[in-house]
Amino acid sequence: MISADALIAQTPHLPSPPQTLIKLLGMLDADTADARAVGDAVECDIGLSVRTLQLANSSFYGLSRRVTSIHEAVTILGLNTVRRLVLAVGSAGLMSLPPALSAVLPGLVLHSTRCASLARVLAAPAELSENEAFTAGMLHDVGKIVIAHAFPDIDVAARRAVIVKGDVDAERALCGYDHCQLGHALLNHWRLPSMLVDVTRMHHASPAEMSRPVALVALADGLAQCAPEALEAWDATAPAWAGLVDRALAGAPAPSPAQLQAAVAEAAAFTHVLGAGQ
Repeated sequence: MISADALIAQTPHLPSPPQTLIKLLGMLDADTADARAVGDAVECDIGLSVRTLQLANSSFYGLSRRVTSIHEAVTILGLNTVRRLVLAVGSAGLMSLPPALSAVLPGLVLHSTRCASLARVLAAPAELSENEAFTAGMLHDVGKIVIAHAFPDIDVAARRAVIVKGDVDAERALCGYDHCQLGHALLNHWRLPSMLVDVTRMHHASPAEMSRPVALVALADGLAQCAPEALEAWDATAPAWAGLVDRALAGAPAPSPAQLQAAVAEAAAFTHVLGAGQ
């Protein structure tokens, strides 16, 4: 069996990070980020412009009048929200699937966006970077895209099942690789920061093997799969969560259920403007 890196190199139709979005992220990362310059850059990307206006006018923000200017939308949303939108748009754009598997894309985008928003909320009290946590949450399952593209000889229904379930043992039994190994190889191929690569590779490991950023995204991954009523009653001290919570938060206070629910609501707003909302 060839290495995951070799598999990535020989697989056609894998997406590449959009250059416009990389440029925008560089601007938004700068300490001197300027709302007008960011608005000018957003206007250069038609798809991002549309989604920025959709988000500003969504029920999540509850404005009494419609926003029709990109610069006004950037001002209303704020640079941090625009950065998250850029990351969400860019990450969702990377999640291209073959037509036969396109039905699973909305669920994949929704889960990734939920994980990203929850990771951001968890990062704040833990004094970890909220922006890095959000990015890692968006990309943690990107290896599933490789499973979709790299194994055309494997039955579509079987690939669909492992992409939806996310069971690494089932993935290895079917493909010889799991989405963590493949995501690690893909992000290395894209030359993305090592923290993002580590999260992609290790988010299904045991908590004892995880760094704090990995554990934080793994915790967000688990919470993103919870039903609303389970989030409302979430107890960070429950034995089922203790290992991940201890590793991720290291004694920092856990977010309240209300904060977790607000993160899920933000994710729903983002997912809706990405065109994957239910």
